[in-house]
Amino acid sequence: MGVGPVALEVLPPPGSSEESTLIQAVEFEGVISPGRHVTLPQGQSLKFSTTLVGRTVTVWVSHRTVHVLLDGQLIRTRSMAFTDADLQWLIMRGGRPGGPEPRGGVSADKPLAPATVVEVERKASKDGMVSLGQTSVALGSELIGKRVTLRFDGSMMYVIHAGLLVKTLPAPIPHQRRARLTGARVATTPLPAPPSQPRRAIRRVGADGTFVVARQKLRPGIAHAGKTVTVVIEETCFRVLDGEVEISSHPLKGNPVTRYRADAR
Repeated sequence: MGVGPVALEVLPPPGSSEESTLIQAVEFEGVISPGRHVTLPQGQSLKFSTTLVGRTVTVWVSHRTVHVLLDGQLIRTRSMAFTDADLQWLIMRGGRPGGPEPRGGVSADKPLAPATVVEVERKASKDGMVSLGQTSVALGSELIGKRVTLRFDGSMMYVIHAGLLVKTLPAPIPHQRRARLTGARVATTPLPAPPSQPRRAIRRVGADGTFVVARQKLRPGIAHAGKTVTVVIEETCFRVLDGEVEISSHPLKGNPVTRYRADAR
């Protein structure tokens, strides 16, 4: 008897199984290298502070977001683009399918609750600026090249550097736009305390537009000759104030200031 055509099940080729398309996120443990990095696909990496070198972190990676946890606490969120192949690459190198997105992450597709406090990390440019989407914000010359955390709480933006609150500014980004900021995350720690108040000295600007403080000659300019000014002595710079108005800023050269005379001269 003749046998009619038999329908055969078509199997997917090796390496293109349906399972590979189901991976939405991958988790892995990484040790922060002496160079302060944890490696990611496509030659990308995350860089950390020197205090975390040698520490083991858990990295959660999806197609568009990376979360980093230290001792179970979310310490960093970044927007980064990865493909299915990138997630498979992580699995092949010891990663595991990721669980739910870590708490504290922010989704650009979901509205923020009214009281949500959002943080992002940025590095101030050579002009002391940071970029928040289409909005640029001036942080000041004292933060040039520094990595800062910007914390949005209601109508205020708090600038945090090295674990200290260094500036408080009006928030330049409306509440519901904050979830769309690159690297946005929900704040999970209390607002840090501000640093102790910087020291101040009083000086009179000479006829040549200069004066000396802490053995360093500062030159606010001839336009200010004869004025009595206040010099704010900060960690990395001197800020010269005429009343409450900053008229110049000067980098601190040499060793930190430990002694100074606060009289006008």
